[in-house]
Amino acid sequence: MTLADTMETAESNTDEIIAISQHERIIDAARIMHEYRIGCLIVAADRSDETMVGIISERDILGWIGNATPETYFQKVSDIMTTNVISCRPGASVSETLDQMKRFHMRHMPIVENGKAVGMLSVRDLLERHFKSNTARI
Repeated sequence: MTLADTMETAESNTDEIIAISQHERIIDAARIMHEYRIGCLIVAADRSDETMVGIISERDILGWIGNATPETYFQKVSDIMTTNVISCRPGASVSETLDQMKRFHMRHMPIVENGKAVGMLSVRDLLERHFKSNTARI
């Protein structure tokens, strides 16, 4: 996992997970998502501890914007991130993962192995894999 400000471009390392520290501002998370054209970030404990403590998505940020005031401009990612993260394991079936995402109304799901985020899936990723093969694995 790489904190976003240490990466040069998303295209240069597309297998890398882009993350943000829970102590960064929400507005910075929005900027990073826009810059890398992604809809969700892994939230790390802090810059020196990349342990996943949550995720922050476009939906989280849109909800925050809807209630934003000048006083909330400096709010931290930890104020709105999702902490009860539903994830999948490497090797989970595409069908099983899509079912889980549908059941919980999710568009992004981290892949977690031994408590560490090792990837991030989007519905688009899964649909592409699903249509290539109904028995595809993550």
